[in-house]
Amino acid sequence: MEAVLQGMTERVRAAAARSQTLCLRGGGTKDFYGNQLTGEPFDTRAYGGIVSYEPSELVVTARGGNSVTIIVQPRSEALITQARDQITATLRRTRKVPPSKPDDFNINTADELLSLYRKITAGVF
Repeated sequence: MEAVLQGMTERVRAAAARSQTLCLRGGGTKDFYGNQLTGEPFDTRAYGGIVSYEPSELVVTARGGNSVTIIVQPRSEALITQARDQITATLRRTRKVPPSKPDDFNINTADELLSLYRKITAGVF
C-alpha cells in the first residue's frame, strides 16, 4: 500500500509543478454531483480498502473507491418492506440522488440473492 501511496503522491506533485488540474475519481458514484468534471482523470481506487472497523459502534472507515455492503435484518418479516423504504430514503438523501434520477445503489433481500444464485448455478450443477 505504501508504494501505491508514493506513486499517487508523486503524480500529484508532478501535476502541481506543471499547474495541471487533476480530476480525482474513485468509483464514480458522485460524477453527477456538482460541476462538470475537468482535469486529467486520477483514479484513486488503487488506494482502497478498509481502514478500521468498530462493530460495537456500527462504524466502518473505508478509503475512497470502495464498494460497501450493508446487511440489515428487520425484527420481523412483516417489517421488510418498511425497512427497505427507510433504507432507500436514507441512501437517496445521503448520496444526494435527485428525485428525478434512479437509485445509484442496490437493495437486495436474501430471497432475491438466493434466486440469483440459483439462476447462475443452474447451468453448472
